[in-house]
Amino acid sequence: MRTFDRVVLVVLALGIWALVLKPSNLTAHGSEHDHITSCDLSGVAHGNASDGHVQIYEFGGVHASCSTY
Repeated sequence: MRTFDRVVLVVLALGIWALVLKPSNLTAHGSEHDHITSCDLSGVAHGNASDGHVQIYEFGGVHASCSTY
């Protein structure tokens, strides 16, 4: 395997790791005076709630909608 092929392989592996295996949370940046974000979440979930903890076993039909103003 030539050096160029090894470099391409490493770049592809890092790209896959960065895009698929290392997802990050979406965050809104700015001070609290810049904007307000409001989100609504709807769907069906089945789970268990006890002692202030919620455990979801199954969910579906989830729709999220956010707006910033």
